[in-house]
Amino acid sequence: MVRTGQAAGDLPLMLDSSNPAALRAVLEDFSGPPPILSSVTAEAGSAEGLLPLALSAGCGLVALCMDEQKISPDPELRCAIARDLVER
Repeated sequence: MVRTGQAAGDLPLMLDSSNPAALRAVLEDFSGPPPILSSVTAEAGSAEGLLPLALSAGCGLVALCMDEQKISPDPELRCAIARDLVER
């Protein structure tokens, strides 16, 4: 499926998986512009698995402002989560 997407145009693809091993496997055989990885969260293990992968492959990264409590209705908490992810 990734090869089909790459053949369809020259825009970056969005790869959506919370499994760093799966994304790493796709990136090993990836050609074209660096993809965008979706998505990192403040949930335990998410940032630790996806941030280094995105940095090493030069990928863009979608961050969701959520933690183990999921997406908070409190905008201040969501902003605090966003700041935490950016500072990592």
